[in-house]
Amino acid sequence: MPKRIRPACIPGGVILAKARELDRAGRQEEAETAFRMFLDREPDHAEAWADFGGLLMVMGRLEEAEQACRRALQIDPDLALGMVNLAHTLLHLDRVDEAQRLSLCARQGSSECRRLAVPG
Repeated sequence: MPKRIRPACIPGGVILAKARELDRAGRQEEAETAFRMFLDREPDHAEAWADFGGLLMVMGRLEEAEQACRRALQIDPDLALGMVNLAHTLLHLDRVDEAQRLSLCARQGSSECRRLAVPG
């Protein structure tokens, strides 16, 4: 009988790559599980949070998507993917003015982005 590989034995990079692969394949629930597994191990990985936010947005879980994108930007305030995914999420939440301000300052490289992306 073959040994089962436990998730703790799988390198984090492999889990993240699998999460992204599952996301691209449209296997959203499986991708979510893989992202959560990875983020439990590496909670300060900004790109993974931004990717996870994008997945949640596509799944229609907009409030969770916003939180994930903001978490990415707390870790790395200059992460373009985090800003883009947050702006798209805000548009889906009908927060058009906020999305437009964030998009504009991101294009201009304004320091105001940090305040807009991670308030308080």
